Amino acid sequence: RNRPEFNDAIDGLYAMEEPLFVKNLENVQGDERDVIFISFTYGPSEHGGKVYQRFGPINSDVGWRRLNVLFTRSKKRMHVF
Repeated sequence: RNRPEFNDAIDGLYAMEEPLFVKNLENVQGDERDVIFISFTYGPSEHGGKVYQRFGPINSDVGWRRLNVLFTRSKKRMHVF
């Protein structure tokens, strides 16, 4: 459904001095924001539509390093869902 008010709000977030970004764990190093939203949700794979409940590189022996990067991206607040 087309929601112009939603689209305007999202456009406004991308136009800010520190614009909104959506990234996976592998691409977030070096970026910081005042508020970070972290999602531990799963979705269907591109091929076959199966839902795999995996945390990828976080499950490795050095996964703690990835978590350190993730949890230090926020300057003020972090919301986990």
